Amino acid sequence: MFSSRCSGGFSGNFAGVGSFSVHLTYVVRLALVALALQWLPSNKAHSAVFTVNNLADAGAGSLREAINSANANAGPDQIEFSISGNINLATALPYLTDDGTEILGDTAPGAGLTPRILIDGGIVTSPKTGLKIVDADSNIIQGIELIQFDTGIAIIDDSKNNLVGGNGDNYRNIVRSCNRGMNLYGLGCEFNTV
Repeated sequence: MFSSRCSGGFSGNFAGVGSFSVHLTYVVRLALVALALQWLPSNKAHSAVFTVNNLADAGAGSLREAINSANANAGPDQIEFSISGNINLATALPYLTDDGTEILGDTAPGAGLTPRILIDGGIVTSPKTGLKIVDADSNIIQGIELIQFDTGIAIIDDSKNNLVGGNGDNYRNIVRSCNRGMNLYGLGCEFNTV
């Protein structure tokens, strides 16, 4: 049995357990603090920052090498760009398989809005997906343009809390000349934001 009081709380009595009371003021305060914490900037430490400094398909300083390095380095990592332009792939990029990797195309130099990094899959054969998150959580893909893929960006299997894009023009991704822009599927693929 529950009863409400005008003082901003409620009380109740469970048979055999006893009575209780809760002041809603405290509950509301806790809820507001929890909500506010969700909107604070993340201060998570990154174990490494990998910089893409050329537009080559592979090799040192390439996006492919940065993704491989981030996958091999446990924990949150950032992939940043010190160059702008087109990356013409000969083969599919490796999947993102480690938690917390951020591909930040908005770090590429240049004036105006992003994306300033274009990934072209025109000659890639199967699998023909631009960027793919597989069984990994809390990854971010921002400021990238993908063209000529079957699927531009895919999030599959047990992948949670990933962010594709963001608030503001500099964080947007553009997917064009693809059969599917986004593909999300698999058991446990949930709480992803596009």
